[in-house]
Amino acid sequence: MKQPDRDRGAGGADFSGNASTAVLIPTQRSVMTMASGIATIARLSNGRFRACFGTGYTSRMTIGQPPMPLKALFDYVGALRGLLAGETVMLDGKAARMLHGPGLTLPRPIQVPLWLSVFGPRGNRRAPEVADGIIGPPHPTLPSATMVTGTVLDPGEDPRSARVREAIGPWQVVRWHTAYAVGGPTAVDALPGGAQWRQALESLAPDDERHLLTFEGHVTHLAERDRPLLDHIDLDAMVGDLTTLVGDVADVRQKLARLADAGFREVSYYERRGLLAKPERTLGGHRLYPADAVTLLGVIKAAQRLGFTLDEVAELLDTGRRRHAGVDLAERALAKLDEVNARIRDLEAIRSVLTAVVEAGCDSLTDCTCPSTATAVVSSVVDDLGCGGGGVGG
Repeated sequence: MKQPDRDRGAGGADFSGNASTAVLIPTQRSVMTMASGIATIARLSNGRFRACFGTGYTSRMTIGQPPMPLKALFDYVGALRGLLAGETVMLDGKAARMLHGPGLTLPRPIQVPLWLSVFGPRGNRRAPEVADGIIGPPHPTLPSATMVTGTVLDPGEDPRSARVREAIGPWQVVRWHTAYAVGGPTAVDALPGGAQWRQALESLAPDDERHLLTFEGHVTHLAERDRPLLDHIDLDAMVGDLTTLVGDVADVRQKLARLADAGFREVSYYERRGLLAKPERTLGGHRLYPADAVTLLGVIKAAQRLGFTLDEVAELLDTGRRRHAGVDLAERALAKLDEVNARIRDLEAIRSVLTAVVEAGCDSLTDCTCPSTATAVVSSVVDDLGCGGGGVGG
């Protein structure tokens, strides 16, 4: 997911804080491989990890394939949830379960939140069967997220400026990409600038390879053929659009409040956890966040990037607000520093392995050409990291 341009204190996911995937596509990885990957990342992130899955509507089109059926998505995530819980599930007609030894992953059951990207009514209705939250329309019982793009204007900056168009462009040009992928030349030619965009694309590849270029840079950057489309973005129509947050700080804050009112949960989640004070409301019922709420959100996100959990952040904020004896920031920071140093030691050990493998010219870790150096280092690191077993170096 692309971060909003000129992010003013919102912060993004950091591996030393909370980590989350974009939308994972089950058809691109077996369920056991996915379970192993999730379990490993959960261990490395101390459980501060969330995974999200979808049918691959766009990503599958980029390789010339239809999205996976909704039923297959739910079957996959259901089996994945079972594997992470330490259960035996049926895969390809045979019993299967995770067999990873101690230290390789978190101990099972592994409590990793699994979300779904479901925008249609059927997926939204079935989501509670396997999901802990969704990306899509607000759900009546599950935490809900939405995808937005935008940019914060500098004082006096024209919201129709070239910089603004460039900032939100990667999301806006998807309209033309999807028209071409779904409706073909006729559909995209009916859009402003569509014919010129199509001709530029078609000049680059034969018919059977054009799907590889259609979504190039999807929501992250612009291809050169996309840039003329920026002149056709209707910025006036986005004034009340909650998926495009363009405006000064007050405007963006107001739109975030409206998203919370619509049922999207991150800001209101911080309220429920006691991290943000419950805001006043307008006569129309909209939340009115004070100016210092933006600063506080930045502090929360910064603390998460430093590795503090939300429970730890709440405790630290409560101590500061009440000025009573309680958790000491220095003590907590020292404990967190110990965690960081432990990760650094692990990474240094991994670097030693990789350096030895490269210098020894090894073809593989299990069949090294120089046992006295690389294989010895590999075996030592395996022991240091608590991997156990005898699968490396003999």
